[in-house]
Amino acid sequence: MALGSGQAGQVGFKLETTPGVPVTVDTFVPFLSESLDNDTPTMVSKAIVAGRRIPAQHAQGNTTLAGGLQMELYNKGQEDLLALLIGTPNKTGAGPYTRTHNATDLTGVSATMQVGRPEVGGTVDPFTWAGVKAQSGEIAFKAGEFVTLGVDPVGMTESTYRTVTDGVTTNTSTTITSATAAFVAADIGKPIAGTGIPANATIAAVASATSATLSAAATATGTGVTFTFGKALASASFLSGQTPYTFAHGAATIAASGVNVTGGKVKFGSMLNAGRRFIGTRNIAQPLESDVRDITFELDLEWDTMAHYTRFLSHAEHAVVVAFTAGTDPLTITGNCYLGNSPKPQVSSRDILEQKLVLPVAHATSDTSAFSAVMVNGTA
Repeated sequence: MALGSGQAGQVGFKLETTPGVPVTVDTFVPFLSESLDNDTPTMVSKAIVAGRRIPAQHAQGNTTLAGGLQMELYNKGQEDLLALLIGTPNKTGAGPYTRTHNATDLTGVSATMQVGRPEVGGTVDPFTWAGVKAQSGEIAFKAGEFVTLGVDPVGMTESTYRTVTDGVTTNTSTTITSATAAFVAADIGKPIAGTGIPANATIAAVASATSATLSAAATATGTGVTFTFGKALASASFLSGQTPYTFAHGAATIAASGVNVTGGKVKFGSMLNAGRRFIGTRNIAQPLESDVRDITFELDLEWDTMAHYTRFLSHAEHAVVVAFTAGTDPLTITGNCYLGNSPKPQVSSRDILEQKLVLPVAHATSDTSAFSAVMVNGTA
């Protein structure tokens, strides 16, 4: 019997060639939770109509696709998510392979992401987002736990999956009809497939509940055509040898000296403008970088030396390195950082004093030398 609970849930993704043009996802990762949400508020008319007490005119407003995805961080399978968060990596080697992620141009770096949400009866419903980019995220680590990766995606379009069998197409025409399709404005941007429908076609406009316009003209005339709207649920498969990083197999240094961290985070802010909207659609255009990156290391330590307070006073820049190993596969995260205005240790109890170091990444001789996340594994 099929599972009718979150145990049957799945998350898959694949980088796109063109932002917003959906592709079939083919990379899947174990995940902890997802909160991807379609937020489309309703506009209600404020017009005064003599004698009317109840508003009558209403329509859907702008659509915002945003949320969060929480996972344990693995030695393989999440490289494309790091590309969304940091930048397309430079890959070297012939096995093992080394991928070096630097803060590079995020324009055009997008993915299709699909979440499978199980009904209680066992059917898993696909929700597919196209044009996904990472607004922010973090790598977190804590004593006694697996290292985690959190990504906060934004998307350009969302599509669910449905099928009709009474479609009508006309060769060289962009108009399609179906008596049962029940087209709505939310269908605009959804992928559509069927006999005579060009590859990668989408719904460009909706004329009525039974008629819509394709993004590209049909290549054949037909009746009783099966149309599929959206992307079907992809079959989930997982990479062999996927192993999560752990706190126990990690290390941290500041200025090449080891530090005994009790936990911490590396936080990423892509500084994307995700509010680019243009006439004719309720969806956003491709989010673009609109400010400098915000990358910050946060390290939790016991108060064991004055060295870090001295660094705070001097405001000098130092190399900060956090590294983990899963099996034989290392992940090394390095930043050129200064010690910001971190919380100072104070005596508030009889317990051991603690300190939190907030270490923003600063430009060095180049963006490349300022920050890197280097992942080594056997995945080509």
